[in-house]
Amino acid sequence: MKHPRNSAKRRILEYLSKYEYVSANSLKRAGVVSVRSYRNVYCILFRLTTWGLASRTETASGLLLWSITPKGRERLNFYQRRRVGE
Repeated sequence: MKHPRNSAKRRILEYLSKYEYVSANSLKRAGVVSVRSYRNVYCILFRLTTWGLASRTETASGLLLWSITPKGRERLNFYQRRRVGE
């Protein structure tokens, strides 16, 4: 059974893998996540960071940016092999 949360994780990990660094705003504008508030986007990214699938950095101006980790790439490859979210 394909779980919808894994589909969302796959979409976010795919987007993170395309760019070196991604902001919450760029995820929302790209339509990768279907949420109404930035708070929800930050919660999703926080969970990915907690699980070790993404890492967070902060610019000098205070902007938070995320990037995919090697563990995140492994998980993305797993989702692609299992065809999660298709």
